[in-house]
Amino acid sequence: MKTIKVLIAFFLFFESVALCEDIETLAFSLKTPERLTTWMANNLSFQWTLPDKPKTSGEILASRSGDCDDFANLASLILDRMGISNDVIIIRFHGLRMGHAICAWKRADRCYSFISNQKLTYTRCRTREEFLLKFYPDYRSYRTL
Repeated sequence: MKTIKVLIAFFLFFESVALCEDIETLAFSLKTPERLTTWMANNLSFQWTLPDKPKTSGEILASRSGDCDDFANLASLILDRMGISNDVIIIRFHGLRMGHAICAWKRADRCYSFISNQKLTYTRCRTREEFLLKFYPDYRSYRTL
């Protein structure tokens, strides 16, 4: 029994190292948010399922698919590795029970950019509320992860 536990721990350790290397390799090779979104658009497909169960980055890379929260979390992880501080923002809308997830950050010019699914948007907005009102005018509330 002890041997099985050691083998499981060994497998889980190397699986997480391999995933980390995949994310590190992606971040190193892509280098910019523009290249990241191009890579996402060319290599991942949007797939929304009910009930919504967020995927790990390893599951996204293995299945080559995900939905908005999966893509926002993956973009956040890769942008972090690129040295770009960011937030995953969950948006709620008036009259709807479902929401939307994006990954947003402030650029050097102090304006926001965000990735929604596989699309990069540059704004001239300096606050989250300003860009949410401009691009999601029917939003009710938001929270960051």
